[in-house]
Amino acid sequence: MRLSVTEDALTPFGGLVPWAAYSQHIGIAEKLAADCPVKRTSPNAALFGMESVVGDDTVRRFFKSVDPVLGTEWIARNIKPMWGALPD
Repeated sequence: MRLSVTEDALTPFGGLVPWAAYSQHIGIAEKLAADCPVKRTSPNAALFGMESVVGDDTVRRFFKSVDPVLGTEWIARNIKPMWGALPD
């Protein structure tokens, strides 16, 4: 497998599907979901585990609902395992 940066949209969701697969593979998906500043209670609230595919409007609404300050802190708390899993 090779991971690289691209400006191309990989899917209609941009890089969401490959990102979800990558984050699940390195074991960060569960931690991101558990630590997420937005608590989702709907049975239709799948996002990180990707057990089902959500519409792009759902993804946009989710990220719009994340407070920018809390979102920055959320990613900062979880960035080390994500960057650590990337090849040099």
